[in-house]
Amino acid sequence: PDVRVEARIARNADLLNRIENGSLDLAVAWGGVKKNGYQETIVELPMQWIGSSHRYLDWRVESGNPLPVIAFDAPCPFHSKATDALNLAGIPWHLSFTSSSLNGLSAATEAGLGYTIRTALGLQSGTEVLNTEDRGLPALPSIALTLHRHEANPNPLTERLSNMVVQAIRSEVV
Repeated sequence: PDVRVEARIARNADLLNRIENGSLDLAVAWGGVKKNGYQETIVELPMQWIGSSHRYLDWRVESGNPLPVIAFDAPCPFHSKATDALNLAGIPWHLSFTSSSLNGLSAATEAGLGYTIRTALGLQSGTEVLNTEDRGLPALPSIALTLHRHEANPNPLTERLSNMVVQAIRSEVV
C-alpha cells in the first residue's frame, strides 16, 4: 500500500498538539491528558526518584538544603508531579539542570548534579532508583503511558500500527 511512516521523538505537548491538528495519526506519550480523538492507556508505571549510581550526590531531607532537581522544563508530567509532591511535603527544591533531551537529563543525573524523576523503564547506565525513605523523599504517583490517535476510527493500516505499538510496549514492560 501507499503508506508513509514518519517517526518523531518530541516532548508530550508537541506530540499531542500534532495529534490534535492532524499532522500525526498516532503518538505515545506520558500522562493521561485527554485530547480530542482516541486514547488508550498502554501501561501504568510508578514514578521513581533517580540518582547517580556513583553516589556523587547524597542529599537527605534532614540536611535542610534544597533538593537539586533535574527535569525537563514545564510542561512535563514528571516535573509537575515531583514538584507538587515536594511542595506538599514542605521540602525545599530548586531546578539544578534542565535539558530538552532525555539523554541530557540522564547525563546530569549520572554526574550527580541532582535527582531526576522518571520510571524505571529504560533506566540509563550510571543511574539508579533511589530509596526514598532513606533520603526523606516523598512518594510519587504512577503515570500512564498512553497511545493517542487523531481519529477514534482510523483506517485499517493506522489501526494495525496502533495495535502493534501497544503490543510491543506491553510485551516489554508487563
